[in-house]
Amino acid sequence: MRYGRGKYGGFKYGITDNPNIGWRCLVKWDDEFWTPEADRVTDLVITRGRDNLISGDKIEGMKVGEVVLMLDNHDGRYDPFNTSSPLYNIIGPGKRIQISVKNGDTGGDWIVFIGTISEITPFGRWNKTQIRAVDDLNLLNNKIINYGLVEGARVDEAIRNVLLTAGFADSDLSLDMSSDFIHFWWAAKQSAKDTIDELVHAHMDEWAVTADGKIRYKAHNEQDAVKLTLNSNDLLKDISFLMPWDVQRNLVEYTIYPVETDSVIQIIWENKSAIFIQAGEMIEIDADFSVEGQDCIAKEYVFGGVNLIATTGVDGTGANVALNISWQYYGSYAHIIITNVDSVDGYIQPHKEDSGNGYAIGTAYLVYNKSSVREQVGGSQQSQKGLIIDSKYMQDRNLANGLAAYYVSWLYNTKYYPTVILECRNDIQFSIDLLDKVRVKLDVLGLDAEFRVGKITTSWLSENGSLSRTVLKLEPVKAFGDYWELDTDALNTTTIIGV
Repeated sequence: MRYGRGKYGGFKYGITDNPNIGWRCLVKWDDEFWTPEADRVTDLVITRGRDNLISGDKIEGMKVGEVVLMLDNHDGRYDPFNTSSPLYNIIGPGKRIQISVKNGDTGGDWIVFIGTISEITPFGRWNKTQIRAVDDLNLLNNKIINYGLVEGARVDEAIRNVLLTAGFADSDLSLDMSSDFIHFWWAAKQSAKDTIDELVHAHMDEWAVTADGKIRYKAHNEQDAVKLTLNSNDLLKDISFLMPWDVQRNLVEYTIYPVETDSVIQIIWENKSAIFIQAGEMIEIDADFSVEGQDCIAKEYVFGGVNLIATTGVDGTGANVALNISWQYYGSYAHIIITNVDSVDGYIQPHKEDSGNGYAIGTAYLVYNKSSVREQVGGSQQSQKGLIIDSKYMQDRNLANGLAAYYVSWLYNTKYYPTVILECRNDIQFSIDLLDKVRVKLDVLGLDAEFRVGKITTSWLSENGSLSRTVLKLEPVKAFGDYWELDTDALNTTTIIGV
């Protein structure tokens, strides 16, 4: 049979020598112990990753991973109103779930999903119940991050700070060491996911939540090994490819945010008007930093802070009112907590030129002349298809120039973006993960290239899960030449030499 002539489902390659496969579904209904639910599952679909490397004129971030399970509920086990159910009073969203696969009778286990139940939907009171769960990318999507200004940080160091602040432990992280430095890094009122997306997309890197719940960061300069090779006899014949015009770009534009230090200690925020505060009341203020009307980032002056007073009179007259003031600087703003610890009401006074109160002082770092770097190859202005990267963490024009030049050259050339399908190949279906590097070798197409896994969808083809299908969306690997990366401790310097 010629390649590509097989009718879908009528002819496929690669039935494994050991087709036996076992599925495990565990839920922490009581928030402490894992309860097995696999014998109730009748259908399963797991989706993780992103649809495309580039969507429109932006790099597409990884989407929240999701598993959808259909379970037998003939006896009302998953009915929250059923008082005879062993799950009564403990069933509900927010419970941790883990899905794993056992290869054959003696093979090892692969964890294929860890996350949190988000929905439980019955179909008919005691018939079927659908459970939907999301992975921890959802947690990072909802976790707002604030982090004080750091002068000089590698990309991986900044990502680690984000994740530790979001509640992850070092044991949850698998981070490459980046060769790129950020001159000034901070996080302010932004989700952990958006912050990491902004960090990695600015520097041509990638990140994902892996199947076992860990956070994986792949720096563009790391030359990792191929995880496995996929040949014609491993795949179903209906391989598809994105068309070149869907993924080619001939224009890359980086926005640059150059930062310059103003070494003079100065007022970076002023209280503009009197604020009424009742006895015993607590007020929280987000003070956005600026100098002479220009936005800035700032670090707290070691001998300074937030100077506020309150009086019983709105115009500053009367007796002083006792305040307790605490604050934290987060680069572009300060979070100030003011508590009236007195027995009388008062007014927090505005800053006046001749007064020593009503302001915050610090060392200001001004963002000057936001500009852009553009690289274009081929085509007229009317035929531009662009990629736009806008990140406040891109502060180096030389770095932006280099990355833009590489990106436009890389994206302009014709590349394969294959989607491949595996069925009944549990020996390889569950051993690869997002961002793994795989080699696809299809002699009939003359294709022999390395790719990264951008999306994984796994679904059951039989009610007991003995037959399953995995669809992989693959993305080309950014190929860099040979390079040296020297250990900074050995060199006694903070400079990394590399690509």
